[in-house]
Amino acid sequence: MKKPQLSQKTFNRLVIITTLLFVALCGTFSEMTVSQAKETVNHDSIQAVFTLPVPPTDMAHASSNSEIPNNAICSLSSVDCDGEEVTTEAPVAPTKPVQRVSVQKMTNVSKTARPIKIGASRAVQERIDYAWDISHDRDFIYTMEYENMGTWSTTLTNSTNDHGITQINKKYHPQIVNDPRFKDWKFQIEQGWKLYKSGTRYYGHDHRWKVVKNFQWE
Repeated sequence: MKKPQLSQKTFNRLVIITTLLFVALCGTFSEMTVSQAKETVNHDSIQAVFTLPVPPTDMAHASSNSEIPNNAICSLSSVDCDGEEVTTEAPVAPTKPVQRVSVQKMTNVSKTARPIKIGASRAVQERIDYAWDISHDRDFIYTMEYENMGTWSTTLTNSTNDHGITQINKKYHPQIVNDPRFKDWKFQIEQGWKLYKSGTRYYGHDHRWKVVKNFQWE
């Protein structure tokens, strides 16, 4: 009696299936992303192609804002400009490397207009005015608004050891945070602007669009 013969195409498919099962059992298949798998039959040959994801580019550790773990909770406790206690807990999403793109299109206002925070106290507005006067950079204003949770408080700290209005990290910039002048809100804003324009990574920059609604430009 003649034994049944497997076709070359069927045999090749069985080889691929067996290989994939073997990889899965070894525990490495879960770490792969098979974004492309194609089969090419050419006489007696068969080809399987797998494309693996490219790992994200590491960001410069200019501040702890670039080292935020998944599902982190940012606990904030401070006194705002009016002397009221501010305590906030907010989930902090992991950061992703992004290019600095202006939110000018979001605001759609004249370049000569000044930022007026809706409902802000006189003390808060004074600090925003100063930040604008030394920077004339809308993205900087929005970034700092997100960084300090809208308090513009000099005593604001969080669980990642960031301090003040511009949330300067004490580990990476001790010479600033330990400076006796750090109690001065103008000094904090000036130092924050220097770090920002030099390219220091700010977590709030990735989320500044969320606070655009807090301002009107006049």
